[in-house]
Amino acid sequence: MGCREIAFPDGLRNLISLKHIHYDQQRSQPIELRHLISLQTLPMFFVRDIEFHLDALECLNELGGELRICNLQSVRDKEEARKANLRLKTKLCKVIFEWSEFSNDTCEEVLEGLQPHSGLQSLIVWNYGGEKLPSWMSRPVHGSNIGSLLLDNLMELELNSCINCKSLPPLGQLQSLKFLALRNMGKVKRIGNEFYCDGSSQCEIEVFPALKTFILRQMKNLEEWTAMTAATMFPCLEELLVSDCPLLESVPLTGGCLSLKKLWVEDCSKLSRIGDGLATSTVLEELTIVKCGDLFSIPNLNGFSALRSVYVSDCGRLGIVPIAGICSSLEEFCISECKDLSEIGGGLSTSTCLKELKLSGCANLSSIPDLEGFSFLRNLDISECSKLEIVPIRGRCSSLQKLHISSCRKLSKIGDGLSTSTNLEELKLSDCPNLSSIPDLEGFSFLRNLDISECSKLEIVPIRGRCSSLEKLHISSCQNLSKIGDGLSTSSCLKELKLSGCANLSSIPDLEGFSFLRNLDISKCSKLEIVPIRGRCSSLEKLHISSCQNLSKIGDGLLTSSCPIELKLCGCANLSSIPDLEGFSFLRNLDISECSKLEIVPGRGRCSSLEKLHIFSCQNLSKIGDWLSTSTYLIELKLSGCANLSSIPDLEGFSVLRNLDISECSKLEIVPIRGRCSSLQKLHISSCQNLSKIGDWLSTSTYLVELKLSDCPNLSSIPDLGGFSFLRNLYISECSKLEIVPIRGTCSSLQKFHISSCRKLSKIGDGLSTSTTLEELKLSDCPNLSSIPDLEGFSVLRNLDISECSKLEIVPRVGQCSSPKLCHVPMPRKLRIVNCPNLRSIPSLSHYCLTELDFTGLGKSLTCLLDLLQSYTLVHNLTLSDLPDLRSIPESLGKLRFLRHLTIKQCPTLRSIPNDCLGSLTCLRSLDIGGFSEELEEFPGFDSIRRLSASLTELRLRGWANLSSLPYQLQHLTALEQLEILTFHGIEALPDWLGNLSSIKRLGIDSCGKLVYLPSELVRRGLSKVIAFQISACPLLDIRRSMECSSE
Repeated sequence: MGCREIAFPDGLRNLISLKHIHYDQQRSQPIELRHLISLQTLPMFFVRDIEFHLDALECLNELGGELRICNLQSVRDKEEARKANLRLKTKLCKVIFEWSEFSNDTCEEVLEGLQPHSGLQSLIVWNYGGEKLPSWMSRPVHGSNIGSLLLDNLMELELNSCINCKSLPPLGQLQSLKFLALRNMGKVKRIGNEFYCDGSSQCEIEVFPALKTFILRQMKNLEEWTAMTAATMFPCLEELLVSDCPLLESVPLTGGCLSLKKLWVEDCSKLSRIGDGLATSTVLEELTIVKCGDLFSIPNLNGFSALRSVYVSDCGRLGIVPIAGICSSLEEFCISECKDLSEIGGGLSTSTCLKELKLSGCANLSSIPDLEGFSFLRNLDISECSKLEIVPIRGRCSSLQKLHISSCRKLSKIGDGLSTSTNLEELKLSDCPNLSSIPDLEGFSFLRNLDISECSKLEIVPIRGRCSSLEKLHISSCQNLSKIGDGLSTSSCLKELKLSGCANLSSIPDLEGFSFLRNLDISKCSKLEIVPIRGRCSSLEKLHISSCQNLSKIGDGLLTSSCPIELKLCGCANLSSIPDLEGFSFLRNLDISECSKLEIVPGRGRCSSLEKLHIFSCQNLSKIGDWLSTSTYLIELKLSGCANLSSIPDLEGFSVLRNLDISECSKLEIVPIRGRCSSLQKLHISSCQNLSKIGDWLSTSTYLVELKLSDCPNLSSIPDLGGFSFLRNLYISECSKLEIVPIRGTCSSLQKFHISSCRKLSKIGDGLSTSTTLEELKLSDCPNLSSIPDLEGFSVLRNLDISECSKLEIVPRVGQCSSPKLCHVPMPRKLRIVNCPNLRSIPSLSHYCLTELDFTGLGKSLTCLLDLLQSYTLVHNLTLSDLPDLRSIPESLGKLRFLRHLTIKQCPTLRSIPNDCLGSLTCLRSLDIGGFSEELEEFPGFDSIRRLSASLTELRLRGWANLSSLPYQLQHLTALEQLEILTFHGIEALPDWLGNLSSIKRLGIDSCGKLVYLPSELVRRGLSKVIAFQISACPLLDIRRSMECSSE
C-alpha cells in the first residue's frame, strides 16, 4: 500500500491458494486476478477496456467483506456486467459501484446486470448517469409480487451524484435499512408515496421501520417532500440531516418520529415549514437550523427534557423560538442573524442546566426570559440585538465565566444579579451607547479580563474591591466616564491597563504595588492630570501615554520600574517634566512627541540597552541628559521640531548606530559625532538653521549608505568623504554657505548625487571621478560652481541634470563603458541642461542610449548642441527652449524617428525649420511649438505636418505679434485630442476649419489680445467630443460677451 512504483510479480496466477490481496491504485492491479479462485479479500477492482473486464471476477466467489468496482463506464453492456457474477458472491457485505464520468448510454443496463446477492448489507453508488435505478432495488425475492424484497437485509444505502436520476424506488419497505443517504441527485423534484412503498399494501404500514439516519444533501431541484397517510413514518429515526435543498418548502415530520435525537436543516432557502410532528419528538437532543430564509415558525418545543443543543442561524423570517415548557437538559442555546425574531419562549427560564447562551444579529428582539438560578451557565454572549433593553440576570448564576455584550444600542441595564456571579472571568461590553451603569464588581476574585468600549453614557466602572485576579483592564471610547472604582488599587495582579477616549476621566486610582503590571497605555483622556504610578511597579515593560492634553505629571514611582522596554509620550501639551530615566537598563525604545512644555529629558545614566530614541515637536525642549552618551547600543536617533534644543550629548563609541536623523532644530549648532560610529548607514539633517558643524569623526563612518543635508544655511563645511565605499545616495540642498563637497577618495558605490540651492558652492571634490557606479547626477542652482570633476568611465549614468549653474563652462566628457558586455545593454538615459548661459561645451554622448534631452536657456554652447542632435537617434523626448541664439533647426531633427514629445519654444531669433522635418516624425504624440522671430508671418516648416494626422494627439501652439491667423495646415490633424492656442495677439476670430478637428476633447485659448469671435454654431457642432473648453486673458472677447449678455 502506498508503494507507487512497486508491481506484483509475474506468475501471480499460480498462487491459487492466495486469500488476501491489497493495493490502492489502478496501476498496481495485477493482470491475472481471474485465476485466484481462493481470494477472499479484494478491496477494489478497476475496469479497463483492454486488460480488465468484469469477467475477471466471475470465478472469485469466495470474496468477502468490501468490494469497490471502479470505472464502470468501461463496461459495454448488461451481459458483460452479469459476468461479474455478484449474485453468487454471498460472502460480500459491502459493494461500491463507481463511474468516473457521467454517461447514460449503457449505465442503466450495466447497473441492472450488477445485481448483488440478497444478503448484502451495504450498497454505495457513485456518479451513476442513468435516469432510473435498477429493478432489483425494489424486486421481491424469487420474483414474487408480495413478501420480502431482494435487498431486505440491506442496512446501509448511499446514492451519490446520480445526477440524471428523476425518481426514487420504494425504499421505505426495506426492513433492515438503518442508514440512507441521497446526495447530489439534481433531477429529483419530488419525494412522495412512491418512495415509501409500491402501493400493493391495503392496510396501514410502517415506512422505513429500522431507519436511524437519513441524509438529504445537494438535492438542488427537490421541491416537494410529502408524508404518507395511513402510515407510521420513520419510527426508529434518530438523525435527520437535510442540507442544500434550495427549492424544498417543507420537512414532513409526523407524529411517528418518536426516536428522533438530531435534526439538522441547512441551506434550504425556500423552506417555510417543519412538520408539527417535531413537537412529539421529545427525545430530541440536538436541533440545528441554518440559512432557511423563508422559515417563519417551528413547532413548539414543550417538555423536551433530553434537548441539549439549539442552534438557529440566518433564518430571517423566523418570529419565535417556541421553548414552551421544561427543557431541563438544555446546555447550548445559540440564535444568530434572525432579524425578525421578536420572542424567545418563556420555557427558556426553566433550562437551568444551560451552559452557553448566544444571541447575535436579532435586531427585533426586545426582551429575553429571566436568567435566574442558572447555576451551570458559563458563557453569555449577546450582540447586535439593537432593540434589547435589559439583560435580565436576576441571580444565582454562580458559574458564569464569560459575559460578552456588544452592539446593543438600546441596552440600558444589566440585571443586578450579575453581582452574585463572582466566578466571572471575562466581562466585555462594547457599543452599548445607552448603558449608563453596570452592577457593582466586588469580590470578583476570578475576574481576569474586563473590557468596556463605546459605552458613551457610562459614568462609573464600579470596581469595589477584591478583584484580585484581574489581569487586563481595557476601557475605550466611554466619553462620559468620570471614575474608575478605587477597588482597582487592590487588583495587584493586573498585567495590562489600557484607557482610551475617556474625555471626562480626570483621575485614576493609585497604581502602587502592581508588581505584575507590564503594559500601561493611556490615550485621548483629555482631562486626566496625573498618571499615579506610586511605586513597586517593578515589571512594567511598556508605558504609552498619548493625546492627554491636561496631563502634567507622571508619578515618581516610575523610577522603581527598572524593567521598562518601551516608553512613548505623545500629545501631552501640559507635561513639563518626566521622572529621571536612571538605571533603566532594559529600556529599548524612548519616543517623545508633541509635548510642547517639556524642557528636559532627564537621566543620569545606565540606559545601556536603549536602541531607539525619537523626540519630535517638543518646542521647549532645551536639553537631553548626558545619560545619552552611555547608551552606546543606540541604533536609531531621530530629533525633529525641537526649536529650543541647542546641543545634544556627544555621540562617541556608538558602534551600532545606524540611523541619525535631525530636523527642524533651529538652535542646534553642532552634531557632535566624536568617533567610533562605525555602523552609521543613514545621516539626515534638515532645517537646522544655526547648524555650523558636523563632527569631524563622521569621516570614520565609512559604512554610511545615505547622507542628506538640507536647509542648513549656516553650514559652511562638512567632514571629508573619503573611502566611503558603501555610500549610495548623497543629497545636499539649501546649504547656502557650503563651499566644497569634499569627496576625497573612493566612493565606489555612489549611485545618486544631488546638489541644489548651494549658492556659494564652488567645488566638488575630485573623488567624484572614482564613483563610476553613479546612475544619477543632478546639480541645480549652484551659481558659483564653475566646473565639475571628470565623469570618465561612468558607464551606468542614466540621468545627467544640470540647471541654474550660471558660471559652469564645461560639462566634462562622460567616458566610454569600461566593460564591452555592459556597453551593449540598452539603458534609458536623460540629459538635461537648463539655464547655464556660460556653458561652452557639451560632450558627445553618442555611445549612450539617450531617450530624453532638454536644452533650455543656453548660449555659447548652442552650435555644439545642434551638431550633436544627429547622434541621438533613439530620443523619445526633446526640449529646445529659451534659446536666444537659435536661428534654424538642423535637418538632423527629422531623423529622430522614435521622437514622441517635442518642444521648440521661446526662440526669438528662430526663422527656419526644414520643410520635411516635422512630417518625418511619424511617432510624434505631443508637440509644443512657437514663440519664434517676430519677423515671421507664418509658422516655418508646417507644410509637412499633415503627415502627423494619425499620430499627433496633443498640440500647444504659441504665436507672436505678426501672426494674424492660425496655420491652416492644422485642419488635417484629425487625431488631435488636446489643442491649446496661446499668445496669438493678431487673430480676431477662430477659423471655421476648426470644426474638422472632430476628435478634440480639450480646447484652450489663452492670451489672444485681439480675439473677438468664437467659432460659429455649425463649427461647434463638429467639436461634439469637447469636454473642457477654457478661455483666459482674451480681453476683447470678454468685453463683447459681456455686452451681448447686457443686451439680452
